[in-house]
Amino acid sequence: MKKLVILSMMLTFMLPFATVKAASVKEHELKSEIKTTREDLRLERKELNSLKDRGVSEITKDNFYKDFGNIANVTWEQNGPLAVATYQKGGKQVKSFFDFNNKLVGTSSVKTFAAIPKSAQRTIRKDYGKYEVGPVIFFKDNENNSSDMMLWNTPFASADNYFVELQKPHDDIIVQVNPDGNVSFFKQL
Repeated sequence: MKKLVILSMMLTFMLPFATVKAASVKEHELKSEIKTTREDLRLERKELNSLKDRGVSEITKDNFYKDFGNIANVTWEQNGPLAVATYQKGGKQVKSFFDFNNKLVGTSSVKTFAAIPKSAQRTIRKDYGKYEVGPVIFFKDNENNSSDMMLWNTPFASADNYFVELQKPHDDIIVQVNPDGNVSFFKQL
């Protein structure tokens, strides 16, 4: 009986230490998992940066000149999956976007609010009257390429569209306007 009492006292005394030890092991495993996840994220960022650093392929540049002719002062950048050529045409800045297959996805250029369909102008004034109209970008899709496009780090199905930036204090948004004049919310900035 005396052994049973001593054993029971030992278990009572040791149980909290066993629980603490188990919690310590779990905490160590969790910290190790977090460290692994951070390392994975670091490697992914490094890989993405290396894609940016590789530059634009010569095939993409050759395709640009085949599509657009001999344009002077073209600057190139690799923006995620897209290669972007920036140049002047008719006194306005134009950007041409190429996919990983070196094919033209489309072009964008700055337009005025008056360039969008009249019905869209009325809708924007009515539905977003408290906003001030900012820059308007027109994206012209290359119908021969089905790649999706990204603007403002947001993908959209490639098609001809206007993108109108609307601004008010602490609330900038972008609406998308198709050539038929339909207006839809695109992105909160």
